Amino acid sequence: MERNAEIVTGEKTYCEKFRLRVGDYDCTDRLYLRAILDLCQDAAGKHADLLHVGYDEMIAENKIWMVLKTKGEILKYPPFSSVVTVKTWPIEPGRVDMDRDYLLLSEDEKEVYAKVSSKWVVCSSLTRRLLRAKEVRFDLDGFLPERVFDEPWSKLETPDSFDGETTVTTTVLDLDHNGHINNAKYCDFIYLAVPPLQGKEISRFQIDYVSELKAGQKVIVRYKKEENLFKIWGFCEESKSFLAFIEIR
Repeated sequence: MERNAEIVTGEKTYCEKFRLRVGDYDCTDRLYLRAILDLCQDAAGKHADLLHVGYDEMIAENKIWMVLKTKGEILKYPPFSSVVTVKTWPIEPGRVDMDRDYLLLSEDEKEVYAKVSSKWVVCSSLTRRLLRAKEVRFDLDGFLPERVFDEPWSKLETPDSFDGETTVTTTVLDLDHNGHINNAKYCDFIYLAVPPLQGKEISRFQIDYVSELKAGQKVIVRYKKEENLFKIWGFCEESKSFLAFIEIR
């Protein structure tokens, strides 16, 4: 995604415009799920920098952000090679976890393409031990109460049976600066595991990141189809690495 020169910032929200590229779309000119999460984490990272809780300041204190869950609803797919606006804001932290919400909007911000929410924790970069949310000091005068979703997070469980599976080997190309597989890359594992959508599109999704994946690991990704829902789960060395669902229309 190419950034527009115009960057609008505010105390509690952050907005940025991106021009979508050819590689952000699949063969049917629908935006990849991975591209949506890339947009969200890009905007979140920039906002975190402005709030003095970005990567550089956190790693200097041996802390890193890690995402636990991501969910979203895609109301409409943006046109090919269009400019979109991403708006994001953090939610008041709990004891350990912290949510951040996003809106993917048209360039003029009059149309909502997608709503996304993510749940984060802060860990020690040395031990991966969870830290309390109060150890993060946002340069922010309060938090917005608005949420993009009213309903709670879905509880994802491993089904008793599955309809198919594929094996994915992670590579160094999937890593981010935390040294693990980037959260957006899991979307590609899902696309590779489920059968072709045959002209249908993803309307809702949720991904729970259970354990870190590193480069060079083999992940068995299994799915079960229930009407318009695909339930997906990934295993690495007999342990759960992630759980997910995608709903299609």
